[in-house]
Amino acid sequence: MPAGEARHRTREALDVQGRPPLPLPARSERRRFGYPAPPVTAYDPSRHGPVRIVGPGFHARVHELLRTVPAGAVTTYGDLAGALGARSVARQVGYALAALPEGTDVPWHRVVDGRGLVTRPGSANAKRQCKLLRSEGVAVGRDGRVAEFASRRYALVWRA
Repeated sequence: MPAGEARHRTREALDVQGRPPLPLPARSERRRFGYPAPPVTAYDPSRHGPVRIVGPGFHARVHELLRTVPAGAVTTYGDLAGALGARSVARQVGYALAALPEGTDVPWHRVVDGRGLVTRPGSANAKRQCKLLRSEGVAVGRDGRVAEFASRRYALVWRA
């Protein structure tokens, strides 16, 4: 046996019978009892229908209030928070919208910041938000700012 081969064999881990170990299965297939992972399917709203978020709590109130904003209008995180009774929780309104699942019926794209800018201009979500707003007739500039923001801004009133 050549010296190089002997050195190579001493480096690799061997099992009890002196054989090299079998390769591990893919991470997704390492399941209890060795069953493969179920196939991952994307949510398709055209096939499954929109996801309706219901339930108690702050997030559900944000979603319910946002559904009242008509197409072609926008509101701000602060306006939503103010309509809920606490203008200081605007960031939590953002968290409630960020937690929405794909394919929801909540019009999250109608919420912009206080200056009329879409969510994180330049990101994939911002491009999607601009596309959805434009489909509703809202003019959005290349910088992600809603044109005629003051006239497009919707006044929210919370009805308990």
